[in-house]
Amino acid sequence: MVTSDLDQNLRELEAVPETIAAQVRTLPAGRWETPVWGAEGGWNRRQLLAHLASINLRHLIRVRLGAGLPEPSGVTAASLPGIDDSNAVEIESRAGRSVEELLAELRSNRAELVRLVRSLTPEQRQRFAMPRGDQTLNLEQWGPFVLAHDRTHLAEILG
Repeated sequence: MVTSDLDQNLRELEAVPETIAAQVRTLPAGRWETPVWGAEGGWNRRQLLAHLASINLRHLIRVRLGAGLPEPSGVTAASLPGIDDSNAVEIESRAGRSVEELLAELRSNRAELVRLVRSLTPEQRQRFAMPRGDQTLNLEQWGPFVLAHDRTHLAEILG
């Protein structure tokens, strides 16, 4: 069977949480609170993992909106909070969660995201458009964007 780039991207998106879990479990407990991310006020490794777990919730909203689906929360493209504000709220709401709890959330949220994308009709896939800076991503560009984000932050956690 011939697969599209999107199919390959979805398989990779599905597998990444286990890759992240296997790699971050090698970190000594004492390194989790060390700051590693200087943007957005600075994050330690645990906060960066919380970001990876929670960003999938934002992706769910953006995929629904990008495909022209109703967003159950009532958020619209115009009312979607800025990424820095959204990240701050999501990171703070996960303060005190263990690495294992964050990994479980990452798995769950990512599985829901992949299910959503797989459920899109051909028309919804074709219609998909997600503003990103000064460009607009189609669904085939969106997958690599999310994967690159995951890999970048995993490298920072491990660094």
